[in-house]
Amino acid sequence: MTAKLTDRATEVEKELEAQIAQDKLIIKEFQANYINMLKEIELTVFQREKALAEEVYFDDDNLPFFRGQLLKKFASASDQSRIIFPYLLSCLKTSLEKGGNHLGFSLFDEPLQQNPDEKGRERLIAFFEKLGSLTTGQILTFTSLSV
Repeated sequence: MTAKLTDRATEVEKELEAQIAQDKLIIKEFQANYINMLKEIELTVFQREKALAEEVYFDDDNLPFFRGQLLKKFASASDQSRIIFPYLLSCLKTSLEKGGNHLGFSLFDEPLQQNPDEKGRERLIAFFEKLGSLTTGQILTFTSLSV
């Protein structure tokens, strides 16, 4: 009986180690997806600081950091939402690619609200269009534009 328990405990330990290794790979994939998406949206923080998206790194809670502080502390008002969009869409993309527990869609209400200028709107729309071609999930956006 003791031998069977020991064998089973060893099996469970190996399964747990394999799952932890798989989780680490998924997290790395999520982080890579996020950084690649950050490159696409041209955050003003990277222009202002003469920096690259590759300088972003993550803490143990998967929060994006830049030069020792949370990335959002460097962001302008319009960049705040543009930091969040790639994060949420990286969750969608990574989960769909790796068989995770995502519903398969992301919903954004008034994503252009923080981008009142024409250039900002065009950049965000181009970002969503590009992401649409990179994922099998759905990206739903609701907004109103005055013409």
